Amino acid sequence: MERRAGDARHRRGRPHPPTHRLQHTVGGEHADVDEWEIAVVHRDRPAGDGAGAQVTWACIPTHHVDDLLDAYRDNLMPRLRELPGFCSVSLLVDRRTGRTVSVTSFADRDAAGLVRKHARVLREQFAQAMGAKVVDVAEMDLALAHLRAPETV
Repeated sequence: MERRAGDARHRRGRPHPPTHRLQHTVGGEHADVDEWEIAVVHRDRPAGDGAGAQVTWACIPTHHVDDLLDAYRDNLMPRLRELPGFCSVSLLVDRRTGRTVSVTSFADRDAAGLVRKHARVLREQFAQAMGAKVVDVAEMDLALAHLRAPETV
């Protein structure tokens, strides 16, 4: 079953009860909760313990969001899937502001590090072609590997 983009959302404003409980558990004072659309989810294989992730925050003019999503699915995602150790990719978008965040997960943190240069080239080429601005990039341990969304969105 395929879900259309926009079915899974978080509401902007006051944290809902699960967010509030998490905030309390980890000792947070406050949290900003923004609405993000899960626009793309693709999983080749589950990410296990020790998985690593490359996270890219970017922004694009709001009138180009649909073009970006099409190009991401058709052009960038197949190239990401070829990277050694690739597990999955998720792309979230805030259509109102044009903000995006892409998370590419790898079998382990070493695999994420090994493809760093190649991923940077792909990211820069894609951003330039789409007129997007990369705001930040980070490599992280993957702590939560399942969005509870369909395997493919």
